Amino acid sequence: MKIRLAHIAWLMLLAIVVVSGCKSVATTSAILRNQEGNYDLAIGYAKQALQENPRDAEAYFQLGISYSNLDSVALAYENFQKSVELDPSDKRKELAENNIKHNYSKHYNSGQAAFQDKEYNAAAEEFIAATQADPRQSVAYYNLGVAYSRLAAEDSTYHERSIEALEQCLEKSTPDQSHYIDALGLVGRELAEVGRVEEAVSRFNRLVEEDPANYDVIERLGVQRFNNQDWKAANMFLKMAADARIKIGAEDFKLYYDLGRVNYFMREEDPEALNRAIYYYEKALELETEDAQTMMNLIIAYMAKEDWSSGIAWGEKYINIWPDDERGWRLLSMSYSKIGDKEKARQCAEKYAEIMAKKEQGQ
Repeated sequence: MKIRLAHIAWLMLLAIVVVSGCKSVATTSAILRNQEGNYDLAIGYAKQALQENPRDAEAYFQLGISYSNLDSVALAYENFQKSVELDPSDKRKELAENNIKHNYSKHYNSGQAAFQDKEYNAAAEEFIAATQADPRQSVAYYNLGVAYSRLAAEDSTYHERSIEALEQCLEKSTPDQSHYIDALGLVGRELAEVGRVEEAVSRFNRLVEEDPANYDVIERLGVQRFNNQDWKAANMFLKMAADARIKIGAEDFKLYYDLGRVNYFMREEDPEALNRAIYYYEKALELETEDAQTMMNLIIAYMAKEDWSSGIAWGEKYINIWPDDERGWRLLSMSYSKIGDKEKARQCAEKYAEIMAKKEQGQ
């Protein structure tokens, strides 16, 4: 009797195992409808299966298949992931990942093709779909940000969309990925475009912390801001670039010269700007000791500061190198006059007049 009861219990356990390993009628129907291409009906059957058994991994997988074929890639991703959550077997993972990859690649590649054709609206739509097909892929967010930045040339509202996409990219990527640095640089430029300069500086600080050699991204933006006469932003970005260059021993004459000009233009709104202009002009002259325009700008900066003695010292150096440039004599005459040296002022004024007369005769 005991043996018979044990045998019955074993048969019942086997039946449970067999039943649990079998697909429900609704799930099987979903599989068949997907194979036929009747995806809407397959969705209905899969949802019915899940009402009967909310832990039916195959039903979720079939929903993923249906939504993939209907190009509802966000829902496809969600259901493929749910199927793996319920059935983390290697086979299930492989099947789910292959389908997710297919959906992602289809839209990502279409986005790349549209971008190459300069169809930026179409590219953006495809990259959006790619981010939905696989939200883990940070490069899709980067490309979406780039597409939006191109569209911003015609519609400035796209700057904010670009920033949002690029922030998503940075959140999902790591510094060792090739697009990470590009995303940091672009989000900084986009932030600057919408006037969020302090946030842009924060991003660029990260950029040069990762690698000071990335100064060129910031420097280009600084030059752009300079050309737009946005002196404050230009000064911030150019200074960051200069500091990064120092770290790798790549100081640049032109960068210091531009910083001198930027700060000179800021002198009325920022009392310290004139001192910074002088500092950067002198740094530039350390690299190129006989650049006429930089030395002339430095003399003018000292005169604007009413530091006549320093202006005179540089003025004397200037006329020793370029004795036929009337500008040096004129500035020296003005500076000597300011300190009360009338004789020197007169001599310089006469030299200025002499050079100007020769030039007029030459004409």
